[in-house]
Amino acid sequence: MQQQFRFKASHLSILLAGVIVLVACGPATLAPEDVQTASVHEVSVATQNSQSDATEAFETVMTVLTHPRCINCHPVADRPRQRDEQIFHILNVTRGEDNHGGPVQTCETCHHEENNPYSLVPGAPHWGLAPKTMGWFGLTHAEIAERLLDPEMNGGRSHEDLIHHMGNDALVLWAWDPGGDRTPIPVPHEEFVQALEEWLDAGAPIPGE
Repeated sequence: MQQQFRFKASHLSILLAGVIVLVACGPATLAPEDVQTASVHEVSVATQNSQSDATEAFETVMTVLTHPRCINCHPVADRPRQRDEQIFHILNVTRGEDNHGGPVQTCETCHHEENNPYSLVPGAPHWGLAPKTMGWFGLTHAEIAERLLDPEMNGGRSHEDLIHHMGNDALVLWAWDPGGDRTPIPVPHEEFVQALEEWLDAGAPIPGE
């Protein structure tokens, strides 16, 4: 009887030792405060990544909007500019009352609905200047962004309207196919629209503000 008890006791000791080993080698558990700290860290990293992505998207958008093919026709005054050197438009062209030139010298006098391969005059539908409220030339990126986002300055456009305008307007699209020896926009159009969407979806943050 005594021998049988010793046998069972020895088995019990082995079993207890195994349980101890399993507990020691099992997955570690975090204290509640450690779990909270880890979660805050993950949220912080995700927020930083999101802000970084939004900033990168913003810079891509500004690379396009400040390129000569775009901004030359977005003067804050009444005279458009031309060429990569951004000189004032020849022939003393001015805005006019409806942003399409003066009564005698309208934009359509020279600029038709497509590029002219013979005269090398660029063309696209409704060629003209952006309204003064959308004048960007000489402004900082932040100032351009503020005008772009303000419905009172951008023609009453919502974020969705801006995406549609930038993605589909024939005059906007001309900047990627300007004809002649003009330098086209360096950012692919699809990439530009995607960057615009990402920036607007992120709340349109303006770096530095």
